[in-house]
Amino acid sequence: MNFNALKDSIVKTASMVGLKTKKHSPEILLVTGIIGIVGGTIMACKASTKVEDTIKENRKDIETLKLGYEDYKKDYLGKVDEETHDLFIRDYRRDLFNSYLHSGLNLVKLYGPAVVMEVGGIICILCSYNIINKRNIALIAAYEAVQGSFNKYRDRVIKEFGEDIDKKFRYGMDEQILDKIVVDKDGNSKVEKEEVTTIDMPSDYARFFDETSTEWTKTPEYNLNYLIHQQQWANDMLHARGYLFLNEVYDVLGIPRSQVGQLVGWIDGPEGKDRFVDFHIWDLNNDEKRAFVNGYERSILLDFNVDGVIYDKI
Repeated sequence: MNFNALKDSIVKTASMVGLKTKKHSPEILLVTGIIGIVGGTIMACKASTKVEDTIKENRKDIETLKLGYEDYKKDYLGKVDEETHDLFIRDYRRDLFNSYLHSGLNLVKLYGPAVVMEVGGIICILCSYNIINKRNIALIAAYEAVQGSFNKYRDRVIKEFGEDIDKKFRYGMDEQILDKIVVDKDGNSKVEKEEVTTIDMPSDYARFFDETSTEWTKTPEYNLNYLIHQQQWANDMLHARGYLFLNEVYDVLGIPRSQVGQLVGWIDGPEGKDRFVDFHIWDLNNDEKRAFVNGYERSILLDFNVDGVIYDKI
């Protein structure tokens, strides 16, 4: 047997297990915390069934001491010397204190395991939250770094070539000459050239407002009016509250949320870029959007002018 190979295999396996454990530590801690709290609650309920017997036993000892003290006051108080009296009182107080202490310790022993489990469960949940929070902060920082680099790149392109070239590179816009068949009033057809602007790639936040949306209908005019009103609602919400997340816009449009949508959005303040929400409905250079606005299309590709990550700015 090759012991070195076996050793390397064990070390590699242990490293992978450790990495996966660290990766899933928030879930592990959360589940452990829930089990601890539930288990502690069950143990506390079971302990409660024994409380009466425990208290009854300790109460009996305390009542016996108190009865002895009452008998002493009735039969012997004033009949013994001062030293004997002081000795009796001291012993009585010591025994009474020990009885109360014993009663408290019995309750601690009864409920102690349940309390330890529940406290441990709470600590596990708090640790899970702390790990997730640190990871979210790291993800936001990384996302902002990438976005910052991309924005600087776009600024250099705009400065050097202008906004039109920036849009062309950013969205893959291209001018194409297509053949279009035109029929005149006499029924004669001819081919004409038409210049069409195409977009190859929208932004990462773009979404189709189509039949997959819960708010979409088969009536183009209704869809257009609905989008106009929701865009106005988004701007009102932004100005009233000072911020708006992209996922909130997705919600009112009946579009499924995204992970990045809970981080990016708009800010109505110095850190905001446009300080208004734009769905990019009125892009008249785009044939598909022009057809939607004119009522020929029921669906439209919406692209949102988010300011970027706002989670750490509010």
